[in-house]
Amino acid sequence: MNRFSTIISILLACGAMTLSAMARAEAQTHTTIRVFASDATEKPVRQIGYIFEKEHPNAKLHYEFSASGVFYIAIVQGVPPDIYISAGNKYQDKLTDKASIGLPRTIAYDSLSAATPCYNPVQDGPKEGLTESNVISLMTNKNISLAVARPTLSPAGDYTTKMFDMINRKDPEALPALGRARKVLSPAQIFPLLAQQKADLGIVYSSQVAALKRQAGCVNAVTIPRPYNMRVPFTISVLNKSPFHFVSPERRSLDQAFQRLVLSREGQSILKQWGFVPAK
Repeated sequence: MNRFSTIISILLACGAMTLSAMARAEAQTHTTIRVFASDATEKPVRQIGYIFEKEHPNAKLHYEFSASGVFYIAIVQGVPPDIYISAGNKYQDKLTDKASIGLPRTIAYDSLSAATPCYNPVQDGPKEGLTESNVISLMTNKNISLAVARPTLSPAGDYTTKMFDMINRKDPEALPALGRARKVLSPAQIFPLLAQQKADLGIVYSSQVAALKRQAGCVNAVTIPRPYNMRVPFTISVLNKSPFHFVSPERRSLDQAFQRLVLSREGQSILKQWGFVPAK
């Protein structure tokens, strides 16, 4: 069993146990709202969730953070969330077509950045280190080890692939460089590789860089310049229907209240604090 199959199997097993525990807890004290969210949104979602629980003492949020594609597989295999927050529209649209979730709403936008540890600007790179003027050439440099998200399960990987396709039109070394890159489940896993000097350069979300800097993390990064960068939408939707999960009127009301809070001025302000571009 490979790494991704193991992750999905664990998620499915944990989901089954959690759903059973949720049912017992809900019957006794409160309604548990299960949130599946892109790990890029963990900091703002938890902060918004804290406000939500204060406003709704009868509700308890249970979080799972991972690559959006992992959650897609879990949902179609019978582990539904109440709330699904995804990077990009790819998996949201597929689930909407299957009638598993409601129509997605865009909550914020992000972009791609190139990052390297601040104490090691770029191994074997130019003296000035990582800059907007040299980032494209550094990404295709065969002497620099690159880490990217895997496109099969992470929207960040999809966007990174599209970016390298565009670069390859001018630089034929781009796609070979992407082929050599170390591929991980999600961009959140790239930062430990950089810190451990197991990669010289990584492609991550700009919001993740901003969040790390806000927490005094040591990272050097630049936003990928246009025209190679892109606007990445982050979306939210609530469970529509599922044979595996009873949605009571009270749960439905709480699901919608959480979505409204994320989309509210307060929720948008929190997303902005953590490096996202608000949708409103």
